[in-house]
Amino acid sequence: MTGNFLTQTIGRFRYSTVKTNLFNAAPYVVGTICLLITSWSSDWFRERGFHLAFSFVLVLIGCIILIALPVSQMGAGYFATFLITAGAFTPPVLFHTWHQWNDANEDGRAFRAGSYSKSYPTAPHRL
Repeated sequence: MTGNFLTQTIGRFRYSTVKTNLFNAAPYVVGTICLLITSWSSDWFRERGFHLAFSFVLVLIGCIILIALPVSQMGAGYFATFLITAGAFTPPVLFHTWHQWNDANEDGRAFRAGSYSKSYPTAPHRL
């Protein structure tokens, strides 16, 4: 959603085209910062599962806010886009780190990295 439809999501709040494009930058910056913090934290604590779950919860809360609020609540809807990008950037990175650390065999790591990287964009994502 964040990669393909963030512009349309922000545009539904009836901003002008220029403002809609400018308002796309801030959620991506926050998503990048959250990705860096979460990656550092998961490496520091050597734990991936709770960090992944927390990221998915952020996306879920952001989507619920967008669904529940009327379009006239622009501030809350814009905040929901921050939650969605903060949660959506992290799982692919942590997922690949997790399956690489869980396989001691280098051949297995290479196979999993290639197959998971190829299948991840086409796999159905469900919470």
